[in-house]
Amino acid sequence: MERIIKFISNESTFNATQNLVNLVIPSGTYDLSQSYVNMIFRLTTDANGIYNVGFQYKNVDGSASDIQPYNICLVKNASMRSSNKGQLASVRRPDIHRSNLNEMLLSEQEKDAKEYKNLVTSFDVNTGLIQSPFVQMNGEGTIASKYVDHNVQIPLSQIFDIGQVRNFNVDKLGQTTISLELQLEKLVLTQFQKSGTNNKQFGREEYTKFADIPVDANNAQNVSELKVNQKVEELKDSPYYVGMRLKFTYNDDDGSNPATSEEITTTISGISYDRGTKELKLTLATPIQLAAGHSANTIACDGVDATKKTFDCNQIELVMKQVAPTKERKMLYAEYTTTEHNGNGQTNFQHQFLVERQALGVFIMFPSDETDLNSINSNITSFRLRMDDKDLCDRDITIRSPLYYDRLTMSLINSNLTPKSLNLTSHAATQTTADKKYSTDTHKLVVISAPLPLRKNGLLQVNINAPTNGIKQMILYKHVPRSISV
Repeated sequence: MERIIKFISNESTFNATQNLVNLVIPSGTYDLSQSYVNMIFRLTTDANGIYNVGFQYKNVDGSASDIQPYNICLVKNASMRSSNKGQLASVRRPDIHRSNLNEMLLSEQEKDAKEYKNLVTSFDVNTGLIQSPFVQMNGEGTIASKYVDHNVQIPLSQIFDIGQVRNFNVDKLGQTTISLELQLEKLVLTQFQKSGTNNKQFGREEYTKFADIPVDANNAQNVSELKVNQKVEELKDSPYYVGMRLKFTYNDDDGSNPATSEEITTTISGISYDRGTKELKLTLATPIQLAAGHSANTIACDGVDATKKTFDCNQIELVMKQVAPTKERKMLYAEYTTTEHNGNGQTNFQHQFLVERQALGVFIMFPSDETDLNSINSNITSFRLRMDDKDLCDRDITIRSPLYYDRLTMSLINSNLTPKSLNLTSHAATQTTADKKYSTDTHKLVVISAPLPLRKNGLLQVNINAPTNGIKQMILYKHVPRSISV
């Protein structure tokens, strides 16, 4: 017996201050690896048109970032507790941990394939267009486009390592509650195809230029249909949708006096596309008005800024896959414990950390000053780790050297993780250009790691060389196996 069940959170209305959510898992057996938290966002704008508005991640300074974060970026802290077994998992800053590990655990093809689920609006490298998940865009006909809810899915396996358990028996564990501390303040709404973007976000600037309106010597004209000058090879390449609000500029020419510059702001009420001739025509809600003997030339359009744009998150639900119970008597999983530290700018950093004796590996990450998410510190040149006064490697390890990647791969495998990519750059899909989709210059990640041997004690000595600006914020994640009798 398998079925999908949804459980609504105990709370409603979430924002930057109301950021706690509790999700209760009732009786039954569930496959946590196929379960996820679903956050439902709704967009509100002014009523003048339908705007291409989407999320971007907010930098520490409040500006919009060009990175393409994983949905886990919305979870700051998380815990899971059952009535019979107590605390099953508690993890701090899973956003930093998983966001950086994902760059190694997902192939480039898998990252591309999951883009349709992304929190942040993605840039289509083939068409050069940005399409908001908040908008159901109708690119042909006369049916107006409309706003729809944006469902953001966060897999439980991204929040907890216990989220990989395929037979989670609540009947034996007791009623289980997942508690999350969200960080919705990390989201900022950005309008695409707004004013001043016709040369950046309309695919090709030629698509924003239209055929001239010829003169009618005897009659005034009300022209509501405009033909795009450039042929559009496929409808998906068109930057337009019904209900889109645009500003059209043109020269009103009577043939004798100097032409006057005019403009109108209106919405698209219809779009027609001829698949034979590749011609695209727009029907305007407000026509261009010309007096008798006048023509219009140099017709072009640009976006219009929304006067209002806000988002709400009023519902969070837990979507679970229910399965038939098995006769397993032990539930094996692992969890990450964390130690947060500040190096206070030390260029020759040395510190000792307590590590659980059963820990299989450690990962040290450095949240950047810019995003507080990506593990970036360009000051670090090399490091050395010792466990209970024994070197984990017999030499200093230089960042991005073959030995560095060897240690990183060993650490992942020892923690039962499968590396698929060593392209250690953040998944950065910028909103304007395709060539920076996977940035290698501004988003280089640094993750210090080591597999840990069997041992009696648990004292980890960390030495890091970081000339210039040294070490600031850092987080030590320790991969610790767990087992619970059920």
